Amino acid sequence: MITITTYYYMMDAELAKSRLEDNGIQAFIADDAMCSLGYIVAVGGIRLQVPEEDVERAKAILSANAAVILPNDPEMQADGTPAESLHVMDKVEIKAAWRKVFRAVLNLLRYPRT
Repeated sequence: MITITTYYYMMDAELAKSRLEDNGIQAFIADDAMCSLGYIVAVGGIRLQVPEEDVERAKAILSANAAVILPNDPEMQADGTPAESLHVMDKVEIKAAWRKVFRAVLNLLRYPRT
């Protein structure tokens, strides 16, 4: 197994692993136990590994870095109209959305409602 990238958050590593497995690539997360023990920085991050023959394809899949936001359950539309087209967020939009969430959480922690 060859390490293709490292992550500092288990959720990011799991999402990347799922993307690879959805594309038929066997993936393995190394150092996940160290993450649960709190030593993730000491070991250099959570390593995502794939078989040597799938390295280039796996890097290409992960570098595409697009997330799909699905519409609300299109099969349940009462009038039978087709679902709206999917909105694909690029990396910049995703980071901006997470910044907003992070700021909101910080504001809640900083100024709790009494």
